[in-house]
Amino acid sequence: MPSPAEMHAELLALLQPASQEHVLRYWPELPAEQQRSLYAQVMQDIVPTLPQDDAPLKHLNRVYAASNQLFIDSKTKGPDRDLIQPPTASEVTFQDNTGSDATAAQRQMLGFKAIREKKGAVVILAGGAGTRLGQSYPKGMLVCPLLKQQKSLFQLNCEKIRRAEVVAGADAGVIQLCFMTSEQTDADTREFFKANNNFGLLDSQLTFTVQSSLPCFKETEDKNLGKIILADKHRIAMAPGGNAGIYEALSS
Repeated sequence: MPSPAEMHAELLALLQPASQEHVLRYWPELPAEQQRSLYAQVMQDIVPTLPQDDAPLKHLNRVYAASNQLFIDSKTKGPDRDLIQPPTASEVTFQDNTGSDATAAQRQMLGFKAIREKKGAVVILAGGAGTRLGQSYPKGMLVCPLLKQQKSLFQLNCEKIRRAEVVAGADAGVIQLCFMTSEQTDADTREFFKANNNFGLLDSQLTFTVQSSLPCFKETEDKNLGKIILADKHRIAMAPGGNAGIYEALSS
């Protein structure tokens, strides 16, 4: 571990180009353990998730500026602003092996064929806890009281995947299932699956990946430059990066 002076110099070299050196404002008064904690958070938890260039923390400024602009646009342009919309059913076409548009039955057969060829996968965004529902555990563990079969959301999804394998005439375990959890839900989710024998699925078809987090920013007079928020004198406030983090998770 570098000395306190070396840690400070290294952090300053990263923070200053991004105009975020205020993160070190309490450094002189921090005990050695907290200095090491802040250093480790920046160097191990934040920097490795950013573009590896000469000023990686500037990427956070660009993310803030782009997000802030979207927020400004949403207020000025109103509901008629241009938005990305999902394709309609009529805009999505599937073709059979002759190049002709496939019928509904043919599309189903193409799907079954893809499953048998191990080309099927399911992604579940499982980073949320049921706090708004009065629970402290992952929402996927919740059981809806109105369901005839009292099963968790995790179990229902796993059973649907196994059923799809059976109907497709495929071997067990051919559909890959990826969960994007969060730091808050990861341990509980993994333990829940272990305790329930993966609800009939194989270990080899399950992947758990933790959603990345980003530092929290507060708004300033400069709409293009927010300031990183400190949760404590030695700790940067972090928040989940959002559902789009699944792309980063799948590429790792």
